[in-house]
Amino acid sequence: MCGSGDEIGLVSPQGRGLVAVEERRARRGLYPITVLYSSYSGCVLAAAFSAHLALALSFFVIGTSGHGTATTSMAMWIRCRWPSFSFS
Repeated sequence: MCGSGDEIGLVSPQGRGLVAVEERRARRGLYPITVLYSSYSGCVLAAAFSAHLALALSFFVIGTSGHGTATTSMAMWIRCRWPSFSFS
């Protein structure tokens, strides 16, 4: 994360940061779907590799290192550098 939340006043009276509590809650909710998507993509990737290795590998490389990864990385860098910046 870019910050702890203290600099924008997100601290509960008990001393635990609300940002940390929300992050924990969000991660807990994402674990099951992450396992599901990872197993599904592993099965699809195994089937594709067994059918056409070169074609499957090229699509995998394009998908993991393409425009989406670069865009996400740049968006995270901008939000960490300038927290008040909004894309909307």
